[in-house]
Amino acid sequence: MNAILQSAFLKALGWSLINSLWQMGIVWLLYQILTRNGTKFSAEKRHNLALLSQFTGSLWFIVTFIINLTMATEGASVAGSNAASGIGSAISLAVEPLLPWLSLIYLVVTALLLFRLSKGAYQSRPRNQGFHATIGCSDGYQKTDQGLDLEPG
Repeated sequence: MNAILQSAFLKALGWSLINSLWQMGIVWLLYQILTRNGTKFSAEKRHNLALLSQFTGSLWFIVTFIINLTMATEGASVAGSNAASGIGSAISLAVEPLLPWLSLIYLVVTALLLFRLSKGAYQSRPRNQGFHATIGCSDGYQKTDQGLDLEPG
């Protein structure tokens, strides 16, 4: 259990998760400024900008994770690099022992959500893949026309 708590991977993931909160906050603020709270662009442009924002935030998270993992494997303190001196440093040092647990909880919840997603995708697949409708559109229109007693003209 001690090896898990000292894992460089889990510590780097924990710091990356914490940093992603303010990073995505900055990305969201930029999106809000650019779109003037959703009134400046069309829905399609706002959608595309939102996708770009999500991609940017995800890429920023991955880069932060790689930097933190490199620092943690080299033996440098990731906590020291993520906090300024003073109260931030004290908070960082207090949070660091909790990071492996935060990372483990995050990984377990992510695995459970992926399991639910795959289970739902499996259950919602079409079960009768060989079934084809035998009535064409014109047959359907004729039957509807006959049922409504519509006169041409």
